[in-house]
Amino acid sequence: KRLVDLFDTEADLPVSKTKGKVFANRKSAGRAVSTRLGDLGFATTTAGQILGVDFGGGSRLVRRGTMVRRQMAGRKINRLRGLKKFGAKILNAARAIGVGAAAYGAKVNGMSEGHLQKLRTMIRACTSTRVSGASATLDLMLQTPRLLDPTYRATAEPLMKWARTWFGGDERVKSALSQAWRAQIAIVGMASEPWKVVAGPAGAVIASLRRLGWAAPAPGTWRQKDGGLISLDEIAPAALKAKVVRATHAALWASLADRHPELELLRQGAWLHPAREAVLKGDQVRGGCSRSVMIGGQWPQQRLFDKGYALSPICRACTGGQGTLLHRHTECD
Repeated sequence: KRLVDLFDTEADLPVSKTKGKVFANRKSAGRAVSTRLGDLGFATTTAGQILGVDFGGGSRLVRRGTMVRRQMAGRKINRLRGLKKFGAKILNAARAIGVGAAAYGAKVNGMSEGHLQKLRTMIRACTSTRVSGASATLDLMLQTPRLLDPTYRATAEPLMKWARTWFGGDERVKSALSQAWRAQIAIVGMASEPWKVVAGPAGAVIASLRRLGWAAPAPGTWRQKDGGLISLDEIAPAALKAKVVRATHAALWASLADRHPELELLRQGAWLHPAREAVLKGDQVRGGCSRSVMIGGQWPQQRLFDKGYALSPICRACTGGQGTLLHRHTECD
C-alpha cells in the first residue's frame, strides 16, 4: 500500500482502483492481501490479463483473451472470404489477421492444439478448396504462400523467445529461467494433455517442444527427436529457428500419418517439396487436380461406401472393381 501511495504522491503515477487486481493462487490469500490494502478496493482474482496477455499467477491459464482475439480475427477473415478469387494475396491477408491477432501473447503462453485447429480452419476457409473431408493441414502446406499453417508461428514464438533470452542473458536471468523450468518440467513434461497444465513461459516452451517430439533435459539444453542435443549457450537464434521450422514440417507430416495410415511413407515430410512442385508449377488445371488428390478432396465409391453414403463399394463407372482412389486414377476404363 505504501508503494502504491508513493506512485501517486512522489512519481505522479496514479494507480486505478477500478482496474487494479490482486493475483493469488489461493482465493483466501488474495482476500487477505486485498483486506490489507484497505480503501484501494483491488479485486481478488486467480486469473486475468497483463497487457492483454492471459496471466494465471503460476496456476493453470484461463485463455479468455486468446479466445476473444481469435473470435475477432474470425469475423475479419469471414469478410475476406468473398475476395478469395485474388488467391495468394488474400491468403497472406488472412494469415496476417488470423495468426497475427490470435498469436498475440504466444511468446509468453504458447498456443494450445485446440486454438491451433480453429485458426487453421479459419485460414483454410480463404482457399479455393470447397469439398468436405479434405485435410486442412495438407491444403495449407500446398498453397503458394509458404509456412501458411499457424503451427509454424505458434511453435516458434515461445521457443525463440526463450532461446534469445537465454543466449543473451546473464547469470541472474538464467537463474530465473532455470527456476521457472524446474517448476514446470515435471508437470507439463509428464502430462497426457500438456497444454491443459501450462502456467507460463516455461510450460509453453516444454509443451511446444513436445509438439515437435523434442524434450528439455535442462533449461538451456534441448534434445531433438533424433537424440541430438542443442545448447542454447552456443547456437545462434537464426540457426535454431531454421531447425524449428524443419522440425515443424516433420511434426505436421507425422500428425497426418497418425490420422491417415495411407500416408505413413510421408511421415518424415520428405515429399513436401516435390508435392509443392507438382501443385504450384506448370499447368494450373493439372496442379489443381494434384492438390485435390493429395489433400483427400476426392470421394471415390469406396470412400462413400465406408462413410455410409453409398450401398456398394463397386466402381459405378466400370463395375470392374472396388472404387478406390487408386482404381479411379489408374485402373478404371
